[in-house]
Amino acid sequence: MLKFAFVEKSWSQPAIKLLYKHVKFIKYDRIGMYLDKVKKDPLLGNYARTLTLWGLSGPFNTETDLCSLVAACPNVETFFAGKCPPNWVNDAVINSMSLHMQDLKKIVLHHRKRLFGRSFIHAARRWPNLTHLELIDVQGIDEHQHTELFKILRNLKVLRIVRKQINPPFRDRVADGTLRSIGEHIQNLKILEFNNCFRISNPAILKCYGNLNSLECLVLAGCRQIAGNVLADVIMDCGNLRYVNVSRSSFNDEAINMLVASKRGTTTNMENKENLENKENQENGEDKENRGTNGSKENKKGKGGKKNKKGKENKKEGDGEVPEAKSLLPKRIIIFAISDCPNVTINGFVKLANVFLHRIKEGLVDDVTIYAQKNRPNLQRTRIKKLSTNTHLKIICEHETFTVENFYENILYPPPATVTKSPIVDESSSSASSSGIAPNGVLKTGFREYIVVEKSVEKGEKGGKGK
Repeated sequence: MLKFAFVEKSWSQPAIKLLYKHVKFIKYDRIGMYLDKVKKDPLLGNYARTLTLWGLSGPFNTETDLCSLVAACPNVETFFAGKCPPNWVNDAVINSMSLHMQDLKKIVLHHRKRLFGRSFIHAARRWPNLTHLELIDVQGIDEHQHTELFKILRNLKVLRIVRKQINPPFRDRVADGTLRSIGEHIQNLKILEFNNCFRISNPAILKCYGNLNSLECLVLAGCRQIAGNVLADVIMDCGNLRYVNVSRSSFNDEAINMLVASKRGTTTNMENKENLENKENQENGEDKENRGTNGSKENKKGKGGKKNKKGKENKKEGDGEVPEAKSLLPKRIIIFAISDCPNVTINGFVKLANVFLHRIKEGLVDDVTIYAQKNRPNLQRTRIKKLSTNTHLKIICEHETFTVENFYENILYPPPATVTKSPIVDESSSSASSSGIAPNGVLKTGFREYIVVEKSVEKGEKGGKGK
């Protein structure tokens, strides 16, 4: 950036603004050079909207330089500090940010050791526009301070509280009080991530997520103390979910059965049929005792016929595939991550995949990706290949990982819905239904939701044919 600054005098004003809009430092000595430049022309600091400290190394005490940098860039909306010495960005820097950067909308802090909750709470009162907060390995904010902090930050859309290490050297600060405060005060969240948080319990999870009706991205990774059925309840409570990550958790076949069931309190339709069959057998047994031996023979034959009929029905359904209309799984999910979940077997995985296949076939979603790394030998390669024959269902068993950063724009800034009239297609033709073209009188939107409209029919003159 500083190389371009030497020729800035010949540039137009919009070009200069664009040049100084995103300020990123990857070497410590560049901070001093930038401050010297801003002292000569203070307007250059006013152009800054993003301030990033990334990959820096430098002296232990940089408090004075960082406070001067913050004061020089009063209009910053995004502040990012990561991969720099953990003693940087301490309480003094946060206090300076609260005085000078009052238009902040996004704060991302990685591995800060000298940042404590009291100063952060004081600063948060001056950030009414803050909608995005990421605290990754931030050690100085405890459970009670989280409660007070979230009472202030009621406009958050994105909240990530992450522990990068499975067993961090510092005490986990996230507990049930954190969840209760989120559920009570920040109910418009779209992205909520808890990663490797071991002190949160099942009741607090249920109470918190039951209030988050706008949530689109749910991440509860590495929280193995949360029961699988509780994870299923949370997913069902958040009906607008599009991205789910429950990797390294207790998610299991029981949770899958709850998600693909027809209603709450049941498992799958297959198991419901078995229960009904047992009930009918008991009733038939009572009839057998009341009737004579002749009646018993007839009942026996009748029962045999029923069993054969039901056996055909079960065979027809295959691997426990449940009709999409009866599944409790949120309909907008396009990414589902269950990596490193040893309690998920191939049978449960197939049930889950079949629901997604049905939704793709019905045109409710375009594509679905399932992350399932480190789940072998439970997941058999041959059966996964059969499921992957549909190009719109992607099953990833190695290499790639789920990262929330890849989906920020899709969640926070979704593309506008484009409404186009579908082509008129003969409804009886098989090619029309297989290609996913909407039937006559239907409009397609950008989100694959169909709006039914009435077809207008013009009446012809009396005695003539209508058009």
